[in-house]
Amino acid sequence: MLDTLMEVSPDLILVVDRRGVIRRVGPQVTPLLHYEPAELIGQPVEVLVPEATRAAHVALRTTRFAAEDEQRPMGRPLALRARRKDGRLVPVDISLRPWDGDGEPCVLAVIRDVSHLVAAQRSAEKHARDLKALNARLSDFAHVIAHDLKAPLRGMAYHVEWLRDELLSDASDDARLALDRLQVLTDRMASLIDGVLRFSRAGLGPVDPAEPIDIEALLAELATTLAVPKGFTINAAGEMPQVLAWKTGLGQVLTNLVVNAFTHHDRPAEGHVTLSVAPAGPFHRFTVTDDGPGVAPEDRKLIFELFETGGRDATAGHGTGVGLAIVAALVGRVGGGIEVEDAPGGGTCFHFTWPRDTEEECHG
Repeated sequence: MLDTLMEVSPDLILVVDRRGVIRRVGPQVTPLLHYEPAELIGQPVEVLVPEATRAAHVALRTTRFAAEDEQRPMGRPLALRARRKDGRLVPVDISLRPWDGDGEPCVLAVIRDVSHLVAAQRSAEKHARDLKALNARLSDFAHVIAHDLKAPLRGMAYHVEWLRDELLSDASDDARLALDRLQVLTDRMASLIDGVLRFSRAGLGPVDPAEPIDIEALLAELATTLAVPKGFTINAAGEMPQVLAWKTGLGQVLTNLVVNAFTHHDRPAEGHVTLSVAPAGPFHRFTVTDDGPGVAPEDRKLIFELFETGGRDATAGHGTGVGLAIVAALVGRVGGGIEVEDAPGGGTCFHFTWPRDTEEECHG
């Protein structure tokens, strides 16, 4: 039975006795280690061990030989090397199991070539390092560009104010209108530059450790600290849970969604925003609902792109197209998702998922 298994197994199988002598060798030894099976019969198993670790291997083998009656891995995954006939080392994974089929205690060693896994791991690690370096350069670039662009904007704003002071009542209506438009454009450009910086921080900044968050208290804090227009309300639908989460990121997501609802509302005198939270497997599902004009179906993916505000706002000049892009970036960073749909009775529902911490969460 063992002979058949050694023949058909894609992995190399060795039988080693308690003295560390190789008793049987599968044919896979030739493509893997460049030995013929007969060359290894009667040899100490250490001929296949890197020279630097042979002494330690002998001591470990002597101490632990057949000490366990079940299969066990040998060493850490992707950390072992086997020595080929030419002295080169091959990444392998090794499992050991006691066996007494030859009339004395032996060990079956199953040796698998993991060169492709090691190469894939190294490639992934290199890509991760390259991506981290690229993200750092992009962040630095965004800050430098923003700084360089803000300098002329400050100059423009200064000259606009100077012209206002100089012209005073002598300015024509057209001149005053031009100055007003210039001021609006200057302020908008400054907002766009600030948006670039906020967006870069959302995608690259640190994710802090999870901490307890009282969602109802967080919602009350938003209602107090945000410049909520008179006549607008922020309400909770049902009982709000206490969660363990990245507070800065979650707070910014909720802030941006609430501000988005007020900014793009079609009734300047009144409006309502409602938050609900429900469990969804390994996530919390947050829903932010408003009673505004809604989002056209063709704009529902577009609005999460940087500087995109959707068809209505693209012509009306509302917003900078940064807030929802930051929301999508933050939600994506923690492995969640976001979607938008019509609210029952009119308005918009933003649904986003946020991972639940592995610890048990309490509900207040």
